[in-house]
Amino acid sequence: MCARFTLRSPPQLVVELFDLDLSALDPRFNIAPTQDVLAVRVSDEGEREFARLRWGLVPLWATE
Repeated sequence: MCARFTLRSPPQLVVELFDLDLSALDPRFNIAPTQDVLAVRVSDEGEREFARLRWGLVPLWATE
């Protein structure tokens, strides 16, 4: 089972921590499985970037 979590850090703190440019980061207080969330990942070029990814787990028995 996936848990819910929050994203409530000040946007400027997130931008400074990851050294990225982000124009708008809104707090979210109830992020549930299957929702898109903001994540930091490394691009194909080796640079950090913000990306929206789907939050959740895929069970071992799932075919997709």
